[in-house]
Amino acid sequence: MRNNRTSLTVLILGALLVLGPLAVRTMVLGYNRRAAPPGPAPVSITLPEMIPTPTAAAAGNLSISSTGTKMVGDQRKVLVDMAHFTGVTTGQLQPLAAALAQRGAILDYWTGDFDAQDLEPDYAVNGVNLILPDQSEQLAQRLAGASAMIVVTSYTTWDDAELAILQAFVRDGGNLLIISDPEISGVSVDTTNRLAQPFGVVFEDGYLYDRTRNDEHFTHVPMTGFQDQASGLAEKAIFLYGSRSVGGQINSQMTSAESTWSSGC
Repeated sequence: MRNNRTSLTVLILGALLVLGPLAVRTMVLGYNRRAAPPGPAPVSITLPEMIPTPTAAAAGNLSISSTGTKMVGDQRKVLVDMAHFTGVTTGQLQPLAAALAQRGAILDYWTGDFDAQDLEPDYAVNGVNLILPDQSEQLAQRLAGASAMIVVTSYTTWDDAELAILQAFVRDGGNLLIISDPEISGVSVDTTNRLAQPFGVVFEDGYLYDRTRNDEHFTHVPMTGFQDQASGLAEKAIFLYGSRSVGGQINSQMTSAESTWSSGC
Protein backbone atom coordinates (compact mmCIF):
# COMPACT_ATOMS: atom_id res chain seq x y z
CA MET A 1 0.00 0.00 0.00
CA ARG A 2 2.87 2.32 0.82
CA ASN A 3 4.54 1.57 -2.51
CA ASN A 4 1.40 2.54 -4.42
CA ARG A 5 1.19 5.83 -2.51
CA THR A 6 4.85 6.61 -3.29
CA SER A 7 4.36 5.89 -7.00
CA LEU A 8 1.29 8.16 -7.12
CA THR A 9 3.25 10.96 -5.42
CA VAL A 10 6.11 10.67 -7.95
CA LEU A 11 3.62 10.70 -10.84
CA ILE A 12 1.93 13.86 -9.53
CA LEU A 13 5.28 15.63 -9.04
CA GLY A 14 6.37 14.69 -12.57
CA ALA A 15 3.17 16.07 -14.03
CA LEU A 16 3.63 19.32 -12.12
CA LEU A 17 7.19 19.66 -13.43
CA VAL A 18 5.98 19.28 -17.01
CA LEU A 19 2.72 21.26 -16.86
CA GLY A 20 3.79 23.91 -14.35
CA PRO A 21 6.09 25.95 -16.62
CA LEU A 22 3.53 25.71 -19.45
CA ALA A 23 0.78 27.06 -17.17
CA VAL A 24 2.99 29.94 -16.00
CA ARG A 25 3.91 30.95 -19.60
CA THR A 26 0.26 30.76 -20.70
CA MET A 27 -1.77 32.17 -17.77
CA VAL A 28 0.80 34.48 -16.11
CA LEU A 29 3.18 35.66 -18.85
CA GLY A 30 0.62 35.41 -21.67
CA TYR A 31 2.99 34.00 -24.27
CA ASN A 32 0.04 32.67 -26.24
CA ARG A 33 -1.34 36.23 -26.63
CA ARG A 34 1.87 37.84 -27.87
CA ALA A 35 2.43 38.75 -31.53
CA ALA A 36 5.09 36.90 -33.47
CA PRO A 37 8.49 38.62 -33.32
CA PRO A 38 9.35 40.62 -36.42
CA GLY A 39 11.59 38.99 -39.00
CA PRO A 40 14.98 40.34 -39.98
CA ALA A 41 14.98 43.74 -41.64
CA PRO A 42 15.32 43.59 -45.42
CA VAL A 43 18.83 44.24 -46.70
CA SER A 44 19.18 46.89 -49.37
CA ILE A 45 21.66 45.86 -52.09
CA THR A 46 22.77 48.37 -54.69
CA LEU A 47 23.98 46.73 -57.88
CA PRO A 48 26.43 48.56 -60.14
CA GLU A 49 25.10 49.76 -63.45
CA MET A 50 25.76 47.15 -66.10
CA ILE A 51 27.25 48.75 -69.21
CA PRO A 52 27.42 46.26 -72.09
CA THR A 53 30.58 46.06 -74.17
CA PRO A 54 29.92 47.43 -77.65
CA THR A 55 29.74 44.64 -80.20
CA ALA A 56 29.54 44.59 -83.95
CA ALA A 57 26.05 44.86 -85.39
CA ALA A 58 24.71 42.61 -88.12
CA ALA A 59 25.63 43.67 -91.63
CA GLY A 60 22.97 45.56 -93.54
CA ASN A 61 22.76 46.86 -97.11
CA LEU A 62 25.82 48.42 -98.71
CA SER A 63 25.72 52.16 -99.28
CA ILE A 64 28.18 54.94 -100.08
CA SER A 65 28.56 57.90 -97.73
CA SER A 66 28.92 61.47 -98.93
CA THR A 67 32.67 61.25 -98.29
CA GLY A 68 33.02 58.15 -100.46
CA THR A 69 33.65 55.78 -97.53
CA LYS A 70 32.05 52.38 -98.06
CA MET A 71 29.43 51.67 -95.43
CA VAL A 72 27.35 48.67 -94.29
CA GLY A 73 24.00 50.11 -93.25
CA ASP A 74 25.15 52.92 -90.96
CA GLN A 75 28.52 51.31 -90.18
CA ARG A 76 31.88 50.94 -91.88
CA LYS A 77 33.08 47.38 -92.42
CA VAL A 78 36.62 46.21 -91.65
CA LEU A 79 37.50 42.85 -93.21
CA VAL A 80 39.73 40.55 -91.13
CA ASP A 81 41.69 37.82 -92.91
CA MET A 82 41.09 34.45 -91.27
CA ALA A 83 41.33 32.59 -94.59
CA HIS A 84 45.12 32.27 -94.43
CA PHE A 85 45.23 30.64 -90.97
CA THR A 86 46.01 33.66 -88.84
CA GLY A 87 47.79 33.23 -85.53
CA VAL A 88 45.02 34.91 -83.49
CA THR A 89 41.43 34.02 -82.63
CA THR A 90 38.28 36.09 -82.93
CA GLY A 91 38.17 36.23 -79.13
CA GLN A 92 41.56 37.94 -79.03
CA LEU A 93 40.24 40.57 -81.43
CA GLN A 94 37.24 41.45 -79.25
CA PRO A 95 38.92 44.56 -77.73
CA LEU A 96 39.52 45.80 -81.27
CA ALA A 97 35.92 44.98 -82.25
CA ALA A 98 34.64 46.95 -79.24
CA ALA A 99 36.83 49.96 -80.04
CA LEU A 100 35.72 49.97 -83.67
CA ALA A 101 32.05 49.58 -82.70
CA GLN A 102 32.34 52.76 -80.63
CA ARG A 103 33.52 54.50 -83.79
CA GLY A 104 30.75 53.16 -86.00
CA ALA A 105 32.65 50.27 -87.61
CA ILE A 106 32.33 46.49 -87.48
CA LEU A 107 34.74 43.60 -87.93
CA ASP A 108 33.84 41.17 -90.71
CA TYR A 109 35.74 37.87 -90.51
CA TRP A 110 36.73 36.27 -93.82
CA THR A 111 37.26 32.56 -93.12
CA GLY A 112 37.59 31.20 -96.66
CA ASP A 113 35.62 28.44 -98.34
CA PHE A 114 37.68 25.23 -98.21
CA ASP A 115 38.21 22.10 -96.12
CA ALA A 116 41.52 22.29 -94.24
CA GLN A 117 41.84 18.49 -94.33
CA ASP A 118 42.14 18.61 -98.13
CA LEU A 119 45.14 20.97 -98.14
CA GLU A 120 48.69 19.89 -99.02
CA PRO A 121 51.84 21.21 -97.27
CA ASP A 122 54.05 23.71 -99.08
CA TYR A 123 57.63 22.61 -98.41
CA ALA A 124 59.10 25.45 -100.49
CA VAL A 125 58.28 27.99 -97.78
CA ASN A 126 59.86 28.17 -94.34
CA GLY A 127 57.63 27.62 -91.33
CA VAL A 128 54.18 26.05 -91.22
CA ASN A 129 52.51 26.56 -94.58
CA LEU A 130 49.77 24.95 -96.64
CA ILE A 131 48.82 25.28 -100.29
CA LEU A 132 45.48 27.06 -100.41
CA PRO A 133 43.07 27.18 -103.35
CA ASP A 134 42.76 30.45 -105.26
CA GLN A 135 40.55 32.75 -103.19
CA SER A 136 40.93 35.93 -105.24
CA GLU A 137 37.33 35.97 -106.52
CA GLN A 138 35.93 35.57 -103.02
CA LEU A 139 38.36 38.20 -101.71
CA ALA A 140 37.20 40.70 -104.33
CA GLN A 141 33.58 40.13 -103.31
CA ARG A 142 34.31 40.64 -99.63
CA LEU A 143 36.44 43.74 -100.18
CA ALA A 144 33.72 45.33 -102.31
CA GLY A 145 31.86 46.30 -99.15
CA ALA A 146 34.84 47.10 -96.91
CA SER A 147 36.71 50.28 -96.06
CA ALA A 148 39.73 48.51 -94.54
CA MET A 149 41.41 45.12 -94.23
CA ILE A 150 43.43 43.63 -91.38
CA VAL A 151 45.93 40.77 -91.77
CA VAL A 152 47.48 39.36 -88.57
CA THR A 153 50.44 36.95 -88.76
CA SER A 154 49.27 34.60 -91.52
CA TYR A 155 50.57 31.04 -91.55
CA THR A 156 49.98 30.65 -95.31
CA THR A 157 51.05 32.88 -98.17
CA TRP A 158 48.88 35.01 -100.41
CA ASP A 159 49.02 34.04 -104.08
CA ASP A 160 49.62 36.51 -106.93
CA ALA A 161 45.93 36.87 -107.82
CA GLU A 162 45.00 37.67 -104.22
CA LEU A 163 47.83 40.20 -103.95
CA ALA A 164 46.62 41.92 -107.11
CA ILE A 165 43.10 42.23 -105.67
CA LEU A 166 44.46 43.67 -102.41
CA GLN A 167 46.72 46.16 -104.22
CA ALA A 168 43.77 47.37 -106.30
CA PHE A 169 41.75 47.79 -103.10
CA VAL A 170 44.46 50.01 -101.56
CA ARG A 171 44.87 52.04 -104.76
CA ASP A 172 41.11 52.65 -104.67
CA GLY A 173 41.44 54.27 -101.23
CA GLY A 174 41.07 51.21 -99.00
CA ASN A 175 43.09 50.94 -95.80
CA LEU A 176 45.37 48.00 -94.99
CA LEU A 177 46.76 47.02 -91.58
CA ILE A 178 49.42 44.27 -91.50
CA ILE A 179 50.51 42.91 -88.12
CA SER A 180 53.48 40.58 -87.61
CA ASP A 181 53.59 39.23 -84.06
CA PRO A 182 56.88 37.50 -83.10
CA GLU A 183 55.15 36.00 -80.05
CA ILE A 184 53.26 33.60 -82.36
CA SER A 185 55.45 30.58 -83.02
CA GLY A 186 55.71 28.61 -86.24
CA VAL A 187 55.23 31.60 -88.55
CA SER A 188 58.00 32.72 -90.89
CA VAL A 189 58.44 36.46 -91.33
CA ASP A 190 58.92 35.70 -95.04
CA THR A 191 55.23 34.81 -95.25
CA THR A 192 54.25 38.24 -93.94
CA ASN A 193 56.80 40.03 -96.13
CA ARG A 194 55.39 38.45 -99.28
CA LEU A 195 52.22 40.36 -98.47
CA ALA A 196 53.89 43.53 -97.16
CA GLN A 197 56.69 44.11 -99.69
CA PRO A 198 54.42 45.13 -102.60
CA PHE A 199 53.34 48.02 -100.37
CA GLY A 200 56.92 49.07 -99.59
CA VAL A 201 57.06 47.56 -96.08
CA VAL A 202 59.53 44.98 -94.77
CA PHE A 203 59.31 43.31 -91.36
CA GLU A 204 62.69 42.33 -89.93
CA ASP A 205 63.21 38.92 -88.38
CA GLY A 206 63.54 38.63 -84.61
CA TYR A 207 61.81 40.61 -81.87
CA LEU A 208 62.37 43.82 -79.94
CA TYR A 209 63.39 43.70 -76.29
CA ASP A 210 64.37 46.17 -73.61
CA ARG A 211 66.01 45.09 -70.34
CA THR A 212 66.19 48.64 -68.98
CA ARG A 213 62.71 50.03 -69.61
CA ASN A 214 59.78 47.66 -70.02
CA ASP A 215 56.30 46.89 -68.73
CA GLU A 216 57.12 43.97 -66.40
CA HIS A 217 58.63 41.90 -69.24
CA PHE A 218 61.62 42.56 -71.46
CA THR A 219 59.56 42.07 -74.67
CA HIS A 220 57.05 44.74 -73.56
CA VAL A 221 59.00 47.64 -75.03
CA PRO A 222 58.32 51.39 -74.69
CA MET A 223 57.58 53.64 -77.65
CA THR A 224 58.74 57.22 -78.14
CA GLY A 225 59.19 59.77 -80.91
CA PHE A 226 55.45 60.10 -81.63
CA GLN A 227 54.70 62.15 -84.72
CA ASP A 228 52.22 62.70 -87.52
CA GLN A 229 48.96 60.82 -86.75
CA ALA A 230 50.44 59.50 -83.48
CA SER A 231 51.48 62.91 -82.15
CA GLY A 232 48.53 62.91 -79.74
CA LEU A 233 50.13 60.01 -77.86
CA ALA A 234 53.24 61.98 -76.91
CA GLU A 235 52.12 62.43 -73.28
CA LYS A 236 51.09 58.79 -72.82
CA ALA A 237 53.08 55.70 -71.86
CA ILE A 238 52.80 53.30 -74.80
CA PHE A 239 54.30 49.80 -74.70
CA LEU A 240 54.18 47.21 -77.48
CA TYR A 241 53.73 43.63 -76.30
CA GLY A 242 55.62 41.72 -78.99
CA SER A 243 57.02 43.75 -81.90
CA ARG A 244 59.52 43.77 -84.75
CA SER A 245 61.55 46.42 -86.51
CA VAL A 246 59.96 47.71 -89.70
CA GLY A 247 61.76 49.17 -92.70
CA GLY A 248 61.09 50.24 -96.26
CA GLN A 249 59.15 53.16 -97.70
CA ILE A 250 57.37 54.04 -94.48
CA ASN A 251 56.23 57.19 -92.72
CA SER A 252 57.25 56.45 -89.14
CA GLN A 253 54.64 57.27 -86.50
CA MET A 254 56.71 56.25 -83.47
CA THR A 255 60.08 54.73 -82.64
CA SER A 256 61.50 52.47 -79.96
CA ALA A 257 63.59 53.83 -77.10
CA GLU A 258 67.39 54.01 -77.27
CA SER A 259 67.57 51.17 -74.74
CA THR A 260 65.57 48.84 -77.02
CA TRP A 261 67.37 46.19 -79.08
CA SER A 262 66.36 43.66 -81.74
CA SER A 263 67.12 39.97 -81.41
CA GLY A 264 67.55 39.77 -85.17
CA CYS A 265 70.58 42.10 -85.22
